[in-house]
Order: sequence, then C-alpha cells, then structure tokens
Amino acid sequence: MKHYAGIDLSMETSHVCIVDAEGRKVAAEGVDSTPEANATLLERHGPWNAW
Repeated sequence: MKHYAGIDLSMETSHVCIVDAEGRKVAAEGVDSTPEANATLLERHGPWNAW
C-alpha cells in the first residue's frame, strides 16, 4: 500500500499530512521542524504500521 506525505515547513514547526493511495487521510500532525521529528512521524505512520 502506497502512502504520500505533504509537508508544510516553517522555521519552528512543520505540518505533515499523510494520505493513502485512495486519498484517505492517514494522519495530520504538527511537529518541530527538525529532520528527526519529521522522520519519527513518517516512520510512525508508514504503511508497514497499517496492519
């Protein structure tokens, strides 16, 4: 199952929206604008966690 992420970046916070291949929202969260915070969010909501 494919997932797609859109990330709205700013200096302090980022907003991430993840949708599946059918366009259904999987997650929408705000995180700190650090590579680690964004990676953690993407890993937490990746398709491998959808079982």
